[in-house]
Amino acid sequence: MSNHPRAPFQDKVVFISGAASGIGKAAALAYAQQGAKLALLDINEYALVSLEESLSCEVLSFAGDIADEAFILSVFETIQAQWRCIDIAFNNVGFGVMASVTDCTLEQWDQVQNINLKGTWLCLREQLKLMHAQGFGNIINNASVLGLSAAKGADAPYCAAKHGVVGLTKMAALESAEYGVRVNCICPASVDTPMLATMPDDMKAHLAKLQPIGRVARCEEIVSSVLWLSSEQASYITGVALPLDGGTLAGINIV
Repeated sequence: MSNHPRAPFQDKVVFISGAASGIGKAAALAYAQQGAKLALLDINEYALVSLEESLSCEVLSFAGDIADEAFILSVFETIQAQWRCIDIAFNNVGFGVMASVTDCTLEQWDQVQNINLKGTWLCLREQLKLMHAQGFGNIINNASVLGLSAAKGADAPYCAAKHGVVGLTKMAALESAEYGVRVNCICPASVDTPMLATMPDDMKAHLAKLQPIGRVARCEEIVSSVLWLSSEQASYITGVALPLDGGTLAGINIV
């Protein structure tokens, strides 16, 4: 018998959407390091293949449109055929257009809702079907601090979609508790991702100043909360929208 401690997520099947960059990529690397088997979804096939090649664990990867129902059905059919279960799902996809309520076009609205809300719901629906049947599972949705509060000048359709993700999380938690399935969501403020890196320096400085803690979050800080929520250490937590915002929602700035 080995004296080495078992990795916390050894042989757990973990699904991650938006897996090829940013928070999703950091989550994939963290779960892989702790012994998980990964099912990774992203629209960027090149980045997804690159990530898969860097991992030493068992991996299934799926490149496609998260709002395409037929594609999502095939993804979860493949996962079930390969591994028979999903232990953990991190529904992480996100997309915004920086439009106001009045300036937003119908095309922009539909695109943001399809990716953020419809895509999350499609994945969540299939995950819950499987998890309810197997009698266990943990789901973490990535909402946003904008899923808990609005902000002047922020992306209106994104804010609406992420509020929807928070509501969807709570409904799913209530529907799933009797099956031994927990559903929570995280609500990050600004995070140091490749998308943020493309912004002008003055915008990055402004975003950092908005956080009372004085800086944006690192991807690894967000992922540590995801891993905790999906672990046995959080076994009594379900239906929670957890702010990961450096104190942003603690109060209003009047100076």
